[in-house]
Amino acid sequence: MAGIEKIKQEIISSANKKAGEILGEAEQKASEIANEAKVSSESEVALVLQKADKKVESIKANAESACALDKKNKILDAKISLINEAFLQAENKLCSLDTKEYFEVIKKLIVAYAVKGEGEVVFCEKDKNSIPKGFFEDTQKLLGNDKKIKLSNSVDNSIKGGMIIKYEEIEINCEFSAIISSEKEHLIDKVNSCLFG
Repeated sequence: MAGIEKIKQEIISSANKKAGEILGEAEQKASEIANEAKVSSESEVALVLQKADKKVESIKANAESACALDKKNKILDAKISLINEAFLQAENKLCSLDTKEYFEVIKKLIVAYAVKGEGEVVFCEKDKNSIPKGFFEDTQKLLGNDKKIKLSNSVDNSIKGGMIIKYEEIEINCEFSAIISSEKEHLIDKVNSCLFG
């Protein structure tokens, strides 16, 4: 029996030793796996943080760009508003000239826009009643022989300033608002330069 007990003890001792070795190897493997997982998760966390930083930088750059564009647009809108106001003030100034200066401007417009043939000038009622004596005679002298101009019997009270020259087949709009509007494209750079340097 003693021999069996001894063999039993050796088997148990050998099994315990083997179990200890297996347990040790398992603990080492578990530690290695844990370390690998830790390194892997740290690497993944670093990658996620790096992506987040890039996203934040991108959002920040887009926001700065949008703000800069918005600022430029607001400045441009303000400039356009001021330029339009300058043109409106120019039109108002022309309309409020005293009678003598007003009709000197009208005379220059007739000379500039009249074409060959016989035309009539249409004013609003207020301007028609304010025409200085000898206005059409003086204007005709400046036009020459191939361009004839006379006062129309009709009036157009939609005209706020300036006049319309009518020929048989054409009508030339010499209202201040129409002239300013047609010249706006050419004048806008000059006005911009005067207002904003």
